[in-house]
Amino acid sequence: MLRTALAFDFGAVLLSEGSVNAYNEKVLSAAQGAHFLLPIKKSSLDELIALKKDGYKVVATTLNDAITIEEVKAPKLVLVLGNEARGVSKDVLKIADYNVKIPMQHIDSLNVAVAGAILMYEISKRD
Repeated sequence: MLRTALAFDFGAVLLSEGSVNAYNEKVLSAAQGAHFLLPIKKSSLDELIALKKDGYKVVATTLNDAITIEEVKAPKLVLVLGNEARGVSKDVLKIADYNVKIPMQHIDSLNVAVAGAILMYEISKRD
């Protein structure tokens, strides 16, 4: 997802507690150098709250009470992606400005890398 974030001109990647180590061998290989062109930071709920105070809208992925990303009109976004097993934490969902989903047929979820790529692409088309 680091390479995808770079490809779609996202400003940074924030990693929550329990995320994969961004500098492990598999991630370094998959990112193809994105580490050197994109800020990667550890994040927390407090960081998201601070970003909201700076005018960012928190957009969290979930299947419940969600809209499509096309319906989100805010110019400054923080996209929060959950893992397939647990999804986005309840604490983050409580502070999220928008809950979004990807409309699809026959299944209810995609792996996080695919979902992230679709959402980042859709967000990038706005500029």
